[in-house]
Amino acid sequence: MTAVVSYVAKVNDAMHIHLADGTTAVCVPTTTGVWLPTVGVPVTTPAPPTPPPSTTVQNSLVAWMVAHIGVYAYSQASGRLTPDTSGYTDCSGLTYYCYKTVTGQNIGTWTGTQNTHGTAIVSGSGAVPEAQLVIGDLIFYNWSYYKSSYDHVDMYTGPNQAIGHGGPGRGPTYKNNLASRTAYAHDWKVCRYV
Repeated sequence: MTAVVSYVAKVNDAMHIHLADGTTAVCVPTTTGVWLPTVGVPVTTPAPPTPPPSTTVQNSLVAWMVAHIGVYAYSQASGRLTPDTSGYTDCSGLTYYCYKTVTGQNIGTWTGTQNTHGTAIVSGSGAVPEAQLVIGDLIFYNWSYYKSSYDHVDMYTGPNQAIGHGGPGRGPTYKNNLASRTAYAHDWKVCRYV
């Protein structure tokens, strides 16, 4: 049987190999430089509904985010929109910079403008309906009560996962178990820009 790899992500000391069928293999390094599947950890996970196919641009957006895991400190100071220069950013500064770098597109510089650009795909509360999302979509969250400007934004990166920078510490980071994350929020909204 041949497995098609969607993407590979380094998570702490492990390598997560995400396959096109929605399964994930977790591998750890050996002293000989070979990565082996972990023992006792299931290699596959149940696949969520299959989202629409992604484009090269959407794949490039996710690849940029993955390549920058843990690179930037967290700050809302004025340099947040140029993190490669300042060394820091916040959630909306990160998504702005990613889209500007990869696509040349200005999607807005904070959650209050970003969620009004692009195309609104779905909004609500509870678990987000992943079957309606494609990688590169932005998910906006209100944590306590509804606000039109939203509290936070992450980028959808694949089955039950997103990447974003919410601080403290270095980011961006993986936001695993997206269904629980969106269910925890008061409400959310998903927007698409490409």
